[in-house]
Amino acid sequence: MTPVGLWRDEDGDMHEIRRRPYGYLVRCFTEDTEGVEFPVENVRWRNDRLKWTLVLMDETRHYETVRIELHRMVVHWKSTEKDREEVFTRVSG
Repeated sequence: MTPVGLWRDEDGDMHEIRRRPYGYLVRCFTEDTEGVEFPVENVRWRNDRLKWTLVLMDETRHYETVRIELHRMVVHWKSTEKDREEVFTRVSG
């Protein structure tokens, strides 16, 4: 299963994953009226897992896909303060 699509995380933020000729593009943004987009760095595909770094105002999170199903994607992320798994829900593919 591919991670390509638009995914909503448990906080309601959106993660858009697109396939590029040489890898993937990941965007992360809020869906509210302000439409804030967060910087994403170091996107890479390795060993059937997509990894990316999300730079928030107060922390940096390192994401890695754990399992991708039809309408759910389990990701593991960690920062200096937290380490957890989260379920993303597919909005469109």
